[in-house]
Amino acid sequence: MRKGSEGKISLTYDADGTLLYSTLGPFFRQAGGLVPTVITVELRNELVDLIREQVEIEKESAARLSETEQKVGTGAARLLLVEMKCDSQKHAAILEAILEALKGAQSSKPLWQQAFDGFADPVIVKREIENHKTLGKSMVAHIQKEMSKTDDEAVRTLLQHLTEDEKRHSEILDSIAQRCYSMIR
Repeated sequence: MRKGSEGKISLTYDADGTLLYSTLGPFFRQAGGLVPTVITVELRNELVDLIREQVEIEKESAARLSETEQKVGTGAARLLLVEMKCDSQKHAAILEAILEALKGAQSSKPLWQQAFDGFADPVIVKREIENHKTLGKSMVAHIQKEMSKTDDEAVRTLLQHLTEDEKRHSEILDSIAQRCYSMIR
């Protein structure tokens, strides 16, 4: 390992000459090269402000949807409003978790590793993601059986929506798991 300095930035390289660390923070491998895992204070503060604004937008959306939900009479309309409200609440919770991670002490670990170190053993999380994906596939098969038992277009539309939602969840979990585990290895 060798160290060098370029201007006010101190750099650390491995034996192959690969940049491992700079005063801007550690680097990790990603397609296209090495990417810093720690951002400058100014960018971090700007990011925190943007995320806080987004949290407020999501919470306002959830509150508005909750009010609207009380005004509609049909179960299908209420169901769609509840789903949108839950999405906004979930988004706010995810953004708040990101804020917590960003507020934490500066770490040389990537954000995913910090999150998993703080919440659960990655092996357990990976197992639960796989279990959830398997359950999702089972749910899709079950929903398709339900769809085959009805000619009611409204029921079929809602069941089709659930099928598409389950498939989207599976794709999202695949993406998160793949990114997460490639960073913490």
